[in-house]
Amino acid sequence: MMSIDDLLIPRHPLLRLLEQQVDSLHRLPEKERAEQAQLLRMGNAAYCYHHLAESRLTKADSQL
Repeated sequence: MMSIDDLLIPRHPLLRLLEQQVDSLHRLPEKERAEQAQLLRMGNAAYCYHHLAESRLTKADSQL
């Protein structure tokens, strides 16, 4: 079985939220961790994608 740190790649960029994710996975039974970690990884990737996209908006983009 993979370690919890390995299950959370990509990691959430905000340390406070990453720590909450790790803590919540530790509290789950081992057989449920992989599925929950998959959901967290998708959320982390979406957060990073949208955060990156927001930082690249131009004035023209905001007028659409």
